[in-house]
Amino acid sequence: LCRSLENINLINFNTNNVKDFSYMFHYCISLKDLDISKFNTSNAVNMSGIFENCNLLESLDLEHFNTEQVLDMSSMFQDCRTLKSLNIGNFNTNKVTTMKNMFSNCNSLASLNVQNFNTQNVEDMSYMFHYCSKLASLTISNFDTQKVTTMAYMFKSCSSLLQLNLENFNPELVENFSYMFADCSQLKRLYLFDARQNNAKNISHMFESCSSLTSLDLINFQTNKVIDMSYF
Repeated sequence: LCRSLENINLINFNTNNVKDFSYMFHYCISLKDLDISKFNTSNAVNMSGIFENCNLLESLDLEHFNTEQVLDMSSMFQDCRTLKSLNIGNFNTNKVTTMKNMFSNCNSLASLNVQNFNTQNVEDMSYMFHYCSKLASLTISNFDTQKVTTMAYMFKSCSSLLQLNLENFNPELVENFSYMFADCSQLKRLYLFDARQNNAKNISHMFESCSSLTSLDLINFQTNKVIDMSYF
């Protein structure tokens, strides 16, 4: 763990053949600046945890990252607590199967552009935006969730979100919704998905402490397989 590393020059790194970038800068908690604009990531299949716990990074420009072969983006930016600017608008996520913890604890991000994300192969979205406490808005109406099996903690503690539109979500395979919206204390409007067909087993704490919600339409939420509704 390079805990004391403040600067690193990687300008001459040749990454043409690299397939695994997982945890490359993990726990570089003193790193203040990172220029990887010259990285060739065209062969990358694993980027899990690549920037996890880079606590002092305030911005990351990944506009030139080629992610078309990437399968794993779990914990990619997890615990980047001071990250205020993140350029990932060009990410190709067509093959990604897990986004678990992808932005978890990015609690300084006030905006996040994931509108171009293709999530057709994603199976795990748990903790994806967990504790993104400064996000006031999030546009994910384009997300394809047909293969997702867990959304546990997905938006937990997104305490600045005012509204969320999930009407286009397909939750048919999702088994775990626990804590999905817990502590979204400013959430006033929630446009929920049609869950007449689902495999939900755990919906515990799903809406816990959503203290600003004045109405919630669950008429299309099937619960015949649920075994845990505690603190719903």
